[in-house]
Amino acid sequence: MRILLAEDDPVSLQMLRLMLEKSGHELTCVSDGDEAWQVLQRPDAPPLAILDWMMPGIDGPDLCRRVRAMNRVSYTYMILLTARSAGGDLIEGLNSGADDFVAKPFRHDELHARIRTAARILDLQEQLLASNKELERRATHDGLTGVYNRTAIIEFLGKELTRSTRRGNYSVAAILLDIDFFKRINDGFGHQVGDTVLCEVTRRIMDGLRPYDVLGRYGGEEFLVVLSDCDVDQGLTVAERIRLSCGSTPIVVGPHSLWVTVSLGVAVADSTETSVDELIFRADMVLYKAKAEGRNQAKVWEADKA
Repeated sequence: MRILLAEDDPVSLQMLRLMLEKSGHELTCVSDGDEAWQVLQRPDAPPLAILDWMMPGIDGPDLCRRVRAMNRVSYTYMILLTARSAGGDLIEGLNSGADDFVAKPFRHDELHARIRTAARILDLQEQLLASNKELERRATHDGLTGVYNRTAIIEFLGKELTRSTRRGNYSVAAILLDIDFFKRINDGFGHQVGDTVLCEVTRRIMDGLRPYDVLGRYGGEEFLVVLSDCDVDQGLTVAERIRLSCGSTPIVVGPHSLWVTVSLGVAVADSTETSVDELIFRADMVLYKAKAEGRNQAKVWEADKA
């Protein structure tokens, strides 16, 4: 485990360092509270800090208070080393944010036991963070394709339109695309093949995007792409790149070799305030036009021809 050890007495610091390194821990050693505070503010700060109560600069309890005030997502477990044993001192330490105490002069087996306790708690905290991250991902991403779900992509589009309105010279484009004749794939080959096609089309769409474009599954076989800082010509260029990426080679699923094409509608938010619903409506209208005129093509919303 990575441990920050803050102790101003050089003899105690050396003894602790040797003991903890012998047990396989990775130590960062400092001799005063100011140095400890610098280490604890780093993004990669050790998850466990063993802090002497009395040190030059910032003392142990004040360090605990400062760390807790940062409200970091990752937890820092802090053990205070102290010769104080009065109840009031222990309460002060706990109220400052310390997790545990080791009394001086300390026993090696006691310190090891408290470090093992810290390791268990930190491990549980990491598991909880991972679980929360997975729950957040499931709430915002499509379970099949792995891209944003409908709610998340619409929310992202709303944020980009707000930014566009605030900046004035920042255009936002939306591409609504639909897999041509997708029902025939599901009906003719089964939904498992259809799911494979959806995943492969998703991958091919991503291949046609710029690094800062965002893709979401709008529903069924429909996808919504949000293009930030993008004018009409750029939007059409991206749409054409997506179209060619999707339809240039067949999708092979087991014994089946399926040629899959997509139709796309491109709409760009104009200089006035354009709502999410209005922009998607425009993209949907020209998508319908692309499908009505033969599919496997991209159409752009033009206000003067609407």
